[in-house]
Amino acid sequence: VSLTYILVSEIGEIVKVIRSSKSHWWVALRQDYIKFWNTVDWISILVAYAVAACWYRTFLATNAVNDDFEDLARMNSTAMSRAEYTQAVEDFLTLSEDLYQTERIYRMSFMLYPVVVMLRLLKSFDAQPRLAVVTRTLVTATQDMIHFFIIFFSCYFCLVVNAVLLFGQDIEDFATLDRAMITCFRTLFGDWDYKEMEEVGLLQCAIWFWAFLLILFLILLNILLAILLEAYAEVQQNAANKMSLPQQISEIVRRYRQTQDQERARLKDIWAAYLKYIGDERDMLTHEPAPGFPPDTGGRRRIGPMDIVEHVDLYMRVKVPLKQAERGIRSASRRHKIKDLSPYTLVDVHRGIKLLETLTREVRNHIRRTAAVMRKYDFDEADQEFIQKVPDRPEDDCTEHKTLVADAVKGVVYTLSDEIASTLTRETELFAKRQKALEQAQAEMLITARDAAATLDQLRSRTDEVVRQLQQMAQRRQRVAAGQVANAANIAASVLASLGTGPCSEAPVRARLEARA
Repeated sequence: VSLTYILVSEIGEIVKVIRSSKSHWWVALRQDYIKFWNTVDWISILVAYAVAACWYRTFLATNAVNDDFEDLARMNSTAMSRAEYTQAVEDFLTLSEDLYQTERIYRMSFMLYPVVVMLRLLKSFDAQPRLAVVTRTLVTATQDMIHFFIIFFSCYFCLVVNAVLLFGQDIEDFATLDRAMITCFRTLFGDWDYKEMEEVGLLQCAIWFWAFLLILFLILLNILLAILLEAYAEVQQNAANKMSLPQQISEIVRRYRQTQDQERARLKDIWAAYLKYIGDERDMLTHEPAPGFPPDTGGRRRIGPMDIVEHVDLYMRVKVPLKQAERGIRSASRRHKIKDLSPYTLVDVHRGIKLLETLTREVRNHIRRTAAVMRKYDFDEADQEFIQKVPDRPEDDCTEHKTLVADAVKGVVYTLSDEIASTLTRETELFAKRQKALEQAQAEMLITARDAAATLDQLRSRTDEVVRQLQQMAQRRQRVAAGQVANAANIAASVLASLGTGPCSEAPVRARLEARA
């Protein structure tokens, strides 16, 4: 059921693309439908139907084997000739072999389906910017990886051939080219038997082994990692400010609740309304004037909140709240400003040139078709002589036209150079302002650090002065205490002398007084 639903959805999308385009159906499919992820969808559909067909074949083959086995079991070997019985056994074995082959094909086809499911999961992840980092990294690095793998497989194949010539006669894993390719791939990731390889020759084995690891592992694989890391850094920088998965889920829940409460209209209805109004999806999505897409028409016309409300109500009979329309206009304007501020890279130049090439090809094809129609319907037999005299190519060298084209190209190049120069000037001025602000901040930090150092020096000098004052006070207190003890001893000696006691009694008394003091 789900497979049929996917098939019907893809067919509906094809019909929608053809109906929404003013070009021929094959042109619409080539330009708007034939993409990588749509190809993945069709591969998944074909593989799923192939798996179902293989399963049905296996089911029929199993029933045939079971029925033939029952017939063989019911046979009476004594009532039939040996040739008939042998033929019946051979038929059963033939059916069994067919069942084995059918079941093997079924397993091999079913083995491919998880890979297709993985690709469909990657397609689903591509709708969320944070989850699409892996796929967009691979897309960004595709061109560099193609050139890298040309060099990688060239070196890899040469070293595999060397391994076959060196180890093929002594080691079974290197006996043939296909075995050597698998064994070298395992060696590249650390799975090798160096003792067995060393038996061929210590020097020969060491030279091949070191060359293999240095060239393929240490150099080429690290270059591959550098390519992927560079692409990942670029994609991650673009996805840094994007909405995360929890935020997107919260946004979906919020929109669903508002839709249920009739506080907002579905974006699908707004899209369908403007598609009916403009009539061509490419015309609606082309936001810059181009050949065939004049300004102030289609997707180049500026709209406001009231335009959204009126068009959706007119073409879809759906009421769009004015707040939702204003919020959508603000969001689109903000994204457009962010896009205008993004740097104009060589990728954008290449995209513009490809668009120009496509439009030029379409104009050429239209001119040829117009000329063919005019020759067919606007000329009769009397004009055939005149038609034959008209050359297919101009007789002169069209130097004047070539000069005009060259001048036009030079003018465009000069305009682009002026724009690039102005952009570089603005970037340089912005960098100079940032550098000046940074230098000013560094100067302020330096002044602050010097003030802090001076304050610390003053605090340290004051602390030293306080310590000296405390030491002086402690010394004075010690001298005062010592003077008081001496005065007490003198007073005690004078008292004893006035009492007339002898020397024998004076000494113990003085000792006790000094001890108390």
